[in-house]
Amino acid sequence: MLENEVAYLKQVEAGDVRLYLYDRDQSRIVQMIGTPDPNTRHVITYVPGTFTGLNIFYEGGVQQVSKYLNSNVPGTVAFVYKDGRFPGEEDTAGGPNLARIGEANDEKLARTSGQQLAGFETGMRIDPYLNGAEQTGIGHSWGLANLTSSEVAGARYDKVISLAGAGMLPDWKPQPTTEYSNLYYHDLLVQGQVVPNPITKKGLVWEGNNPIHRDEFEQHFYRGPDDDKINGAINTLEEGNILMENHNLIASNSKDNRRVLDEVSEVLKR
Repeated sequence: MLENEVAYLKQVEAGDVRLYLYDRDQSRIVQMIGTPDPNTRHVITYVPGTFTGLNIFYEGGVQQVSKYLNSNVPGTVAFVYKDGRFPGEEDTAGGPNLARIGEANDEKLARTSGQQLAGFETGMRIDPYLNGAEQTGIGHSWGLANLTSSEVAGARYDKVISLAGAGMLPDWKPQPTTEYSNLYYHDLLVQGQVVPNPITKKGLVWEGNNPIHRDEFEQHFYRGPDDDKINGAINTLEEGNILMENHNLIASNSKDNRRVLDEVSEVLKR
């Protein structure tokens, strides 16, 4: 992880990577992709999902969607955002702590993180080139909970795009001037979103308050490259792995995800 950090910061020093914010001790990093100028038309705040740590930033894993959109939608500037520790994140190269997956369903964490993101939006938009552009929030998995919680805290977006988004706070309300879209494969999160909590009788994930269950979100479902191997109930390790791969695929620039990336591009342009 330290070797990856050194290599990443050398790119920063060379001007190949631009950082809006970096505080490794507090797990805070915001990378800017693109250059604000008079031609900036689209500003994206991209929030990655559960388990996102600094190492995946160093390796370039969470910047893929933003880089694609910067290259394919003229006038786009994107901020890949992580301000503080994410659910299940570990600060080592050993990978995420799967035992802390429940943090992705934690209302208090989402609310606090949403307030932090709303503050970022206020500060970032002071720049006149950015303030005059269309504002879009894109959230993958738990990242959508962070984005929609920032709406509860007062942030406003022209468009909110869910990439297999997790859910929303109970007091979240869609904004009348915001366009909402949900793009997803059949994945582990969707599998969990249809399972009821045996105690509350509501959905297991965000008590059923998920983008796939809300009419305000325009729904876009896609089949994954290995979906033919899934046969009804998930009974094998292979089927579980396919669902996990689908969840990660939607946040990648893989050729298998090109339909999703093209749809996101079209949503931005309209």
